Amino acid sequence: IIIAVSQLIADIALSGRSRFQESLFIINNFANSDRPMKSTAFPTEVKDLTKRICTVLMATAQMKEHEKDPEMLIDLQCSLAKSYKITPNIDEEGAVKEDAGMMDVHYSEEVLLELLERCVGSLWKAKLYEIISEISKLIIPIYEKHREFEKLTQVYRTLQGAYTKILKSYSCLYGQSFFEEEDGKEYIYKEPKLAGLSEISLRLVKLYGEKFGMANVKKNQDTDEVNAKEFDPKYAHIQVTYVKPYFDDKEPTERKTEFGRNHNISRFVFEAPYTLSGKKQGCTEEQCKCRTILTTSKSFPYVKKRIPINCEQQINLKPIDVATDEIKDKIADLQKLCSSVDVDMIQLQLKLQGCVSMQVNAGPLVYAGAFLNDSQASKYPPKKVSELKDMFRKSIQACGIALELNEWLIKEDQVEYHEGLKSNFRDMVK
Repeated sequence: IIIAVSQLIADIALSGRSRFQESLFIINNFANSDRPMKSTAFPTEVKDLTKRICTVLMATAQMKEHEKDPEMLIDLQCSLAKSYKITPNIDEEGAVKEDAGMMDVHYSEEVLLELLERCVGSLWKAKLYEIISEISKLIIPIYEKHREFEKLTQVYRTLQGAYTKILKSYSCLYGQSFFEEEDGKEYIYKEPKLAGLSEISLRLVKLYGEKFGMANVKKNQDTDEVNAKEFDPKYAHIQVTYVKPYFDDKEPTERKTEFGRNHNISRFVFEAPYTLSGKKQGCTEEQCKCRTILTTSKSFPYVKKRIPINCEQQINLKPIDVATDEIKDKIADLQKLCSSVDVDMIQLQLKLQGCVSMQVNAGPLVYAGAFLNDSQASKYPPKKVSELKDMFRKSIQACGIALELNEWLIKEDQVEYHEGLKSNFRDMVK
């Protein structure tokens, strides 16, 4: 019924929307006033049906209104799809073959293969390359049984391409706030890996500029946490912030691969520097950091490219905590580069330079001088000092491994540069 009615709605969603809603209201009243049926489930079922029809009606009209807004369009399409659901277990009920015309022959091996092959194609388009291998495990035995060697060649060629993509691919995630009917809501967006903050901001400015007028849309250049009360309500304000997947201390050991670190993700983080004096940036001994952890209602990857945020947690890091955290990040960067199949020598040297050079403002040596000298260490809790010392030792180990790798990779024209890195490293160890 709902599908048949929705087809009728498509023609009158914009022209006769109010009259159609009045008709649904009258139907509800008739169902409730029918005395013989009051003791049955009929009035409730009518109410449920008319409610779902109203959802279809509103979504159809809104899809026309937001046809140039792809994210809002997907949200409305998902809402529309949910309205077709009759009961929570509709999928299970739909699998029961009650119709005599539904013969077993309709569920043949060929049909299964066709669906699996289409699934592989869709996964490739969605850039979910890791899952392609799991689907291929179902396809390969069937082809082997029928000795379909040409198709097996195609499957393995697809797998080779997928594994090659896995080595290169990663995605960008952004936090965004919205207005009008979306006012007060926040979302995490999953964008293609080459998408930048400025590109996404410009797209949103153009989208909402066409809707409200370019003069009424303002782009907030600050990517840190903002106070919405400070904004002029006459304008639509746009702010985009880059976020990273957030993992607790145990998760990194469970998420060893790039796929694991970017799949089934529902927590994200961004950080903003500050000082107690009110400035954003200060000297090493004054620099604090606010870490904001965002939790989404669903996990990425998802059928939609944006998911609403339903929980926000803020953690304030003191200067010595910032030092420990920054060194930890530098170690992770070095370890990731050193363990890569194809080592990026330029990035490796840049990270090494940032760790062993005294001229780097936020390097381990600067943090050690600020917090680990006898005169400074006494100002901080012993546990925090011990954590920083341990992280500094791990930094020395990581730099040593990276230096050995760099020495193996360099050519003759970089020997002098490498010797400079080694000299700085020896000073760091002292």
